[in-house]
Amino acid sequence: MDRALRSAALRLVSARGLHDITVEDIAKAAGVSKRTFSNHFSCNEDALVGPGRELGEHIADELARRPAQESTLDALHAVLGETVAAAERSPQRLADRAARIQLVRTYRDVLLPRQLAAIADLERAIVAGVTRHTDTDTHAGGDANISGLFPPVAAATGVAMVRVAFNRWRQRGGETPLSLLVDQAFDELANVLVGPLVRPRARRPDRGSASAPRRAKPRLAAARRGPSSAMIRVRRSRSDYAASGMMPPW
Repeated sequence: MDRALRSAALRLVSARGLHDITVEDIAKAAGVSKRTFSNHFSCNEDALVGPGRELGEHIADELARRPAQESTLDALHAVLGETVAAAERSPQRLADRAARIQLVRTYRDVLLPRQLAAIADLERAIVAGVTRHTDTDTHAGGDANISGLFPPVAAATGVAMVRVAFNRWRQRGGETPLSLLVDQAFDELANVLVGPLVRPRARRPDRGSASAPRRAKPRLAAARRGPSSAMIRVRRSRSDYAASGMMPPW
């Protein structure tokens, strides 16, 4: 039902505009009551952004069902990879994805904050799934959640893998299957993690040593000139990110 309401909302807004539809319009198009709509979404805008509560709950449940001996990275790869592959197999979900990207670009001020909030909700759902998985995760001695940082880090990593793969998929014009790019992203990360995670630091010379380098004084004049070119690039990249309507591809 969640997906049917979202598809109906996307079709109506694409045809008539964001401000010319009501909750009643969406509910009628989906063949349900207004009350049913309200059980899933708080307003029209929430129905337009993804990935949706049902999908987050599905991903969390699938993570919890993965074998206890499987590493968290492999579990995330399996669940998120299959989620993306399922989206690729559905023409309706592909059409919804394209419509959603265009709408977030068109109504960026209204929809982008909600889109980012929806992605945060997805991460929280993945955190719940990772936590349930690591409770019986033997590869970490059953104690992977020692500080509480591990599940959020793992969830953010999983979402980042899909986001990077999606960006590459868009850059290539969809020529390479997205699910294949997700597999590649996870495989490359796994290969990196096989090696040392931390490089040894070079020893710092004693302060009294003649070989100790002199610390450069801060250049106040540069600060007064305004933002550096690097900062401008960061701001520009954030703007590009917002304009792209970036979102998980399901």
